[in-house]
Amino acid sequence: MAEPALEVAASRARVVAVIQLPPPVTGLGAVNERMIQAFREAGVLHALANMAPPRRPGRLRKVAVRLWRTLSACRIVLHSRLSGARTLYMPSDAAAGMALNLIILLVARACGYRIWFHHHNYSYVERRSRLMSLLLSVSPERSGHVFLCHGMMERFRTLYAREWTALGHHGQVLSNAFMIDDAAVAGKTPSGPLVMGHLSNLSVAKGTPRFIELFSTLRRNGVAVRARLAGPVGDEETARAIKAASQVHGPDFEWLGPVYGSDKAAFFGSIDVFVFPSAYVNEAQPLVLLEALSGGAAVIATARGCTACDHANSPGLVADDAEFDAEAFACLRALAVAGDREDLRSRAIRRFHAMKSSTAYELADVINAVGGQPNSASR
Repeated sequence: MAEPALEVAASRARVVAVIQLPPPVTGLGAVNERMIQAFREAGVLHALANMAPPRRPGRLRKVAVRLWRTLSACRIVLHSRLSGARTLYMPSDAAAGMALNLIILLVARACGYRIWFHHHNYSYVERRSRLMSLLLSVSPERSGHVFLCHGMMERFRTLYAREWTALGHHGQVLSNAFMIDDAAVAGKTPSGPLVMGHLSNLSVAKGTPRFIELFSTLRRNGVAVRARLAGPVGDEETARAIKAASQVHGPDFEWLGPVYGSDKAAFFGSIDVFVFPSAYVNEAQPLVLLEALSGGAAVIATARGCTACDHANSPGLVADDAEFDAEAFACLRALAVAGDREDLRSRAIRRFHAMKSSTAYELADVINAVGGQPNSASR
């Protein structure tokens, strides 16, 4: 199949990107890095301003650093316009961070920039936000928006219908599947106890204690299952739950700590099912679910953000929070006694390939539009 073509002419399409880059290492930072790579490969990146929070903890430090970086971003936006830049690309922040987006947006508008927002946050899509309403209201006409899934775009357009229509905002979809590589490791042998896995910044918000309780409930009911966890521990409640489970279940419960690169790919290749009962309020499109499919694992997850839209056809289960524990238990118990786990693995990989192949064209459309060739299909 032919690769989608990038049609941008660098001589008349100059992009200033105001984004958060690692460190710290986050899913947002990883996506932003890949977007910057795509802009550079297309020859349209004019300047870059990093809005990432500081690595050291502390609220006052975070506020001071982000304010300073906001002022620096405004200076870059101004100077870049004088040297030929014409488009501002800016992933929108969450909560109070949108106030910093607003400052940069006002400078860009005064300078005559085209604006493209990239939405990685679901909090202001679930509930109407005054700050997001203000951002939309003061944006230039025909500002563009990149969303993670069609469900996210439609809900956003409905929630902010007045602002969206008044200024002719338009949107395109780009799933984060474009940045997930095929797993390069062999999967586990499809025999023995079912292996359920969980990887994240392990915390209550990401559902780690809930995962552990689900595993323990399965074991108490005689289900042949093992658990593998990976990632750093983010709170005391989660640390206590991991310690207690290790003492009770011994070698059938493993915590690997943080994993990266090939170790991370090996983790996904070692499990049968990836369980992600996240309650994180800003959850939008968890990269770990896409990585799990790439590694051949089915996914069982709460319906946060784009998860239900993305994984309706993935092997496994997506359930509302209230029904998750009962439905996940039933699904895992059935999978534990099912005979053909190799088929489960094959279906997961096929689903990943289907998702990834469509995003190559989505990425080309977005780069063309942001870089200066608006897609006539934008809505």
